[in-house]
Amino acid sequence: MVIKDLENIQIRIPKNILAEVDELVKRKIFSSRSEIIRESLRRYILENRIYGSLPYIVGPFSQKELDNLKEFLNNPQNLSVSQEKLKAVQKLLGNQGTST
Repeated sequence: MVIKDLENIQIRIPKNILAEVDELVKRKIFSSRSEIIRESLRRYILENRIYGSLPYIVGPFSQKELDNLKEFLNNPQNLSVSQEKLKAVQKLLGNQGTST
């Protein structure tokens, strides 16, 4: 795949992370260091576009909680919340913008 309009940048990466990158290239999971960095940046940007910074606001979350959050964001119609949990959230929010 040929990508047009590429810019060169210089970055500093800890040696242990670069070793992991090189291992993925060696195992032919990615064709180059550049490819894995581009793909990682694409995924990071996409995830933050979709999910925003919610985990940083109300986190930290367990992996199961993150999976549930992602499921809700993708399918909000599937949300089921107990009245007890809803009241607790409303209390935390000071009933701002909530109604029962």
